Amino acid sequence: MKRALLLLSFLCLTAPALRADSGADWNAEVRAAVVDQRAGNLVGAEHVLLKALFLAQGFDPNDPRAAYILDYLGTLYEQQGRLSDAVAVFRRALRGFDRSLGPHSDDALASAGRLADAYEASGQWAKSEPLRRRLLKELAGSADPDPAALAQAQCDLALCLDAQKKWDEAMDLYGQALRGRIRALGPDSPDVAEVLSDEGRVWLLRGKVSRAEALMRRALAIDQKALGPDDPAVSDDLRRLAAVLKRAGKGAEAARDLARAAALDKARAAKAPEATPEPGP
Repeated sequence: MKRALLLLSFLCLTAPALRADSGADWNAEVRAAVVDQRAGNLVGAEHVLLKALFLAQGFDPNDPRAAYILDYLGTLYEQQGRLSDAVAVFRRALRGFDRSLGPHSDDALASAGRLADAYEASGQWAKSEPLRRRLLKELAGSADPDPAALAQAQCDLALCLDAQKKWDEAMDLYGQALRGRIRALGPDSPDVAEVLSDEGRVWLLRGKVSRAEALMRRALAIDQKALGPDDPAVSDDLRRLAAVLKRAGKGAEAARDLARAAALDKARAAKAPEATPEPGP
């Protein structure tokens, strides 16, 4: 839906030019696709966007409209679980944004992030890595980088390297992200707990069980304080800590944490409102 709103904003900005060429038809097709997507008709939206893409082939090679359509198509394919199709069109979209708007433009960088996400969702971590490095380099090199955004970019690259067992560099990046999030958000933020948990998981994979346990306990304490003892994040923390405790030979304590997580899940399910049945014909 966010991509749809961005496209509508782009249409408003380019409306005068669209009236001067076949872009007026492109304008109408994009609006129709947005309507279809909002109605849940993803297949219909795809067909309309393909028509708009055909029209965009007649524009100047440096016109970004084809890239916007490809980017939008990628999100539709992701919603339908068509990851290989999403990767293919996101790659074309990124090339189009780099050519038409420049590799440092906001749209090109956002497109690089979506392609990286699609690669990772399909398990192609090695292909995501150069994109994550590009995004981190761009953000770190900006005049006044947002500390929270920089920490997120560091986490994203660390996770990508972590998945490829490049643990030394991943741990260095997790450390940078942790320090950045503490500066930006304070030591008791759930975002800090997230990095601690990721660090703990890597230490566990490397066989450093005591270090992993200490980090997992810190993450659990932060989430319990910040989010409350009944939050789903606390259940997740308990399960991760239980896995570490089991490796440490603390089976009874691990079992207690797993039982507590299960009880929290059951209590939340009991409190959840039941779905309202659809009215009959």
